[in-house]
Amino acid sequence: MHRVWNDYAILRQTQLESGVDTTFSNVFVPYYVKVANWLKPETILEIGSGTGHLAKELSRISPNVVTLEPCIDMVNIAKAVCKGTKVIIENCKIEEYKSQKQFQLIISHLCIQSVHDVDLFLKSTKGYLSQKGMFLFCVPHPCFWNDLKAFIPLEDYRYFNMNFKEVDFSLEKDPNNIFRKIPFIHRPLKAYFNYIRNVQLCVRDFDEIYTENVDELKNRNCTPRYAVFYVSKYTIDN
Repeated sequence: MHRVWNDYAILRQTQLESGVDTTFSNVFVPYYVKVANWLKPETILEIGSGTGHLAKELSRISPNVVTLEPCIDMVNIAKAVCKGTKVIIENCKIEEYKSQKQFQLIISHLCIQSVHDVDLFLKSTKGYLSQKGMFLFCVPHPCFWNDLKAFIPLEDYRYFNMNFKEVDFSLEKDPNNIFRKIPFIHRPLKAYFNYIRNVQLCVRDFDEIYTENVDELKNRNCTPRYAVFYVSKYTIDN
């Protein structure tokens, strides 16, 4: 997957800094910042950190932020974006990361829907999660995403069936710049809960994210676009 994103690193930087990616800038950055302010973690790990814009914001909350990004072009941009901060940027996947550190907050934003071996991804992440830490991962909402984006043709789509596609898409406010052949795996919600249980992690909370203010939409027929899992280590006494 990271080889594909090398081609779009500069475009992603432009989209984020120009404000055309309103979902990331206006919805998700404030969302993760709010969580971090609530948890007050001393250590934060971001998996799949892209251009480093979220890490930069998180570094205002925690003095110890580490990011993992396998795409070298993204890493180079992230180093420039995070210049002047204490953010540590590593060019690797979580499965390749080697450290003795434990993290009180781990975030993975819109990565797992492209990961084939979710068990290995979660096992690797678990190794760096502190005993009382929280791991948040966000995916396109499995119940609604295909209705919104039609990544999988209707004749091939079955909600309970896992389905891999290489998809093309663009941002609503930047329709002429198309991301092509991006790996995407549809999985039902149950699959994610099973993966979490299989590696002896525990779902502490679950959130559904809209891209607009829910209060403004309460009289409209709206559906969430993203699902966020709050995951912690499982022990009998907690």
